[in-house]
Amino acid sequence: MVARFEVRHRYYLAPDGSINRPLPAFASDANLLVSLYRAMVLLRSFDRKAVALQRTGRLGTYAVSLGQEAVSVGIASAMRSEDVLLPSYRDNGALIWRGVKLEEILLFWGGDERGNHFSGPVQDFPFCVPVGSQAPHAAGVGYAFKLRKEPRVAVACCGDGGFLMTGQEIETAVRYGAAITVVVFRNRLHGTIAMHQKQALGRTAGVEIGEVDLAGYARSLGAEGHTVRDPDGLAPAMVAALASNTVTLPAWYLDGQVRPGQSRRVDLAYARTDMRSQGRTERRAL
Repeated sequence: MVARFEVRHRYYLAPDGSINRPLPAFASDANLLVSLYRAMVLLRSFDRKAVALQRTGRLGTYAVSLGQEAVSVGIASAMRSEDVLLPSYRDNGALIWRGVKLEEILLFWGGDERGNHFSGPVQDFPFCVPVGSQAPHAAGVGYAFKLRKEPRVAVACCGDGGFLMTGQEIETAVRYGAAITVVVFRNRLHGTIAMHQKQALGRTAGVEIGEVDLAGYARSLGAEGHTVRDPDGLAPAMVAALASNTVTLPAWYLDGQVRPGQSRRVDLAYARTDMRSQGRTERRAL
């Protein structure tokens, strides 16, 4: 045996469908549960179709959301319509929840910028391919809210690789009193670079990220930082972040020990290599 891995997970239903632990409060709303589940299943199905289109040359490129469906949908479901989402190119679940149509996503990834003129809230930012641009954009949006005296929230999503390139802009938001939330998906990998290396060379080099304390980094810049290593900590971290009137950074570990990155899923997940994630959250607690 070369290695043995344990993936921490959280579940409420046993394989036979019976309830094996107390359900969260929001589970009493059957319509909400169906909506959340439908959104996650829709995203998983859409992912598979889009990857098939990309692999057969009918779609220019596509960034999958495999393994983080619940996190993406959960974040968006906690937002109000007047808030602003600043997504990474992997947050299709959040976009779909906020009203973006599947055909609009395909239109964009097919090379037509009209796909960014989508059906979701007009103030939401478009697909953002440049790595790490979400935090600086969020700082500007949050400052605009302050100037306008609007009680709205700017929610930015990015990976740890991108955040480490531009995360210092959190200090700008703190200095100008802009209340923003930056959600960082921690997977210890420069995922997009790893994807291209794997596809071109069959291997990766120099793309791993060490044990950086992202929450501590945020606190050193004057923000609130929360590290989440276990699924049970997801909801409390987002509760604290969304209730705060300052800059907050929840850093979520996508895995316990195995950390195939967001972009790494593009080349590993569909090559039948083991891929695991903990994309589970409690929406109503958010």
